Amino acid sequence: MAEGTSLYEINVDRFWQRLALLHGHWSRHLEYVSKNKNKDDDSATKNKNNPYPGWNGCDIILILCGKSDDAGYKRNNSIHIWLFGYELLSTIILITRRDIYICCGSKTSQTLKQLQPNNNNNNNR
Repeated sequence: MAEGTSLYEINVDRFWQRLALLHGHWSRHLEYVSKNKNKDDDSATKNKNNPYPGWNGCDIILILCGKSDDAGYKRNNSIHIWLFGYELLSTIILITRRDIYICCGSKTSQTLKQLQPNNNNNNNR
């Protein structure tokens, strides 16, 4: 394998579609909360009529994936597999309203280079 190439291939289009789905659901929740929140309480985050439940008004999405310990099912690992198609061990993903930050080792960073806009002509991402 040549230096700088990845052992794993990420389905780039699927990654961006799924990230947009996740981010869109979260963003719509934040919009709903900001439109329906009273200044005196946090009832909008707990409103049972919220069409985008489960976020509880969070400002940032943080996804941690530690080293493999064969402990079975973990939600964090599942979201890695859903987004990337692989479990990215020892990786931290931070999703803000405008950006995504990924902290990982050098081997994983080689794999993630596939997602950069200058690769595969993905200039709209």
